[in-house]
Amino acid sequence: MWLLLVVAVLLLGFVFTFTQLWPAPHGRIVAEYTADGVDEEASYVPGHGEAGGPPLKLGPPKLWSGQTFQFECEVILPDGAVWLRLADALYWYSREELHPPRGTHPPALPSC
Repeated sequence: MWLLLVVAVLLLGFVFTFTQLWPAPHGRIVAEYTADGVDEEASYVPGHGEAGGPPLKLGPPKLWSGQTFQFECEVILPDGAVWLRLADALYWYSREELHPPRGTHPPALPSC
């Protein structure tokens, strides 16, 4: 019984130590952008199911104007439009409707 308890505590300590010290998967880069809003009536940026696709009405979070959000990768469409994928999600947002927080320069995001 005591041996099982000691093994469990050591295993938890090992897992905790390496999850805190281990780098993010693939050296993940996350860039922060602030939402501009679509227009004065709708002060949010709508989410899209795919880069360049139509806005989704249900499901994706709306990026409210003035709030900062994290994005993990980008895609550049043939027309030159840049789309960013929300971190830890499958929703896309047009880079034209976002800007870096004041005084920051976001890192270059990897291609999705």
